[in-house]
Amino acid sequence: MTRILVALASALALTGCMTQMPESDYQDIATRVAQASICKREQMMGVDQFNHYVVFQTRGYPSQYLYDQSRLGSMVQDSLSRASVTELSDSDRPIMEVTCANLAIVADRVGANMQPAAAAPQVPIYTPRYTNCITNYGYTTCSSY
Repeated sequence: MTRILVALASALALTGCMTQMPESDYQDIATRVAQASICKREQMMGVDQFNHYVVFQTRGYPSQYLYDQSRLGSMVQDSLSRASVTELSDSDRPIMEVTCANLAIVADRVGANMQPAAAAPQVPIYTPRYTNCITNYGYTTCSSY
């Protein structure tokens, strides 16, 4: 009986630690997703990077808080629709390149945590020890053994 009470008290204590997501974070998340959308459109970020980033921003980061999913979703959709009609000027491009590089770094880091670990091969992989290359008339051919 005491174990049940201790477990219940622990569960209540842990759920009491979650706080409401700050109001500013809703808009910040929507803005960052819109920036990532522009990065993807301008080919400064790959599609997989964009997907990983959006999943992290809309699900991963907010999961540490109590938040309104529908409110966040509608704010993100609004920002995405505004971003889709936003033209990137030549003067904004260098700033956006830096922003996109930063977003891509975050996307790669969170994407690595989302990807399933590669299974170890059952059969040892053959690794060649030597490589010979020859160039004839501007074409290079290599062989490994």
